[in-house]
Order: sequence, then C-alpha cells, then structure tokens
Amino acid sequence: MDARPPVASFFDAFGVPATVTPPDQAAVETTVVWISPFQDVEPPGGQFGKREPRRILALRLDEVEAVPRGTKVVAPMVAGRTAEVWIVDGPVQVEDDHYRVFVVRG
Repeated sequence: MDARPPVASFFDAFGVPATVTPPDQAAVETTVVWISPFQDVEPPGGQFGKREPRRILALRLDEVEAVPRGTKVVAPMVAGRTAEVWIVDGPVQVEDDHYRVFVVRG
C-alpha cells in the first residue's frame, strides 16, 4: 500500500505558478514546487572553492510531458513575488508522478 498523499496536495500546498516551455514546444501554464537546494560537498583539500547550491524544481508529470535540458521555466521563487527565468540544466530524478530537475537562472 502506498501511503503517500496525492501529488496534487503537495503542489497545491507548496506550489507557485509557472510557465514551462520545452525547446521547440508550446508553453504550458502549470504549478511548480521549489525543493531545498542541493549543496555539492567538496572533499577536503579540494581546489575548486565554495560552490553555490543548485536549485531544484519539481514539476507534475500529468501537466508537463517532458522537461529536457534547455527547457525555460518562468516562475517566482516565492508565491506573490516577481517571476524569474530559469533554464533546466539537467534531471535530478523522475518519480511516478513528478520530475525533479536542476535549474539555473536564465
């Protein structure tokens, strides 16, 4: 038995409005959820210095058919704030009901 709540509940509670435009496809009006940023941990003695946290977005599979690299997402980081442009930089994971992708400012 799957005890997880429906994905719609998660997106209704924590989502922000977004426009998602995959390369060479029509724009889709949807809701996205910001996931806690991923912080790469550099091994001790590394030579690259501090890295910025990578931003992660969740998008519903039933609303967005595909989210390839280069997909443009226009969404605010917080509901009610000004929308910003984000570009999908690659996948994090695909669940049964949603994608998680890395994004960078566009």
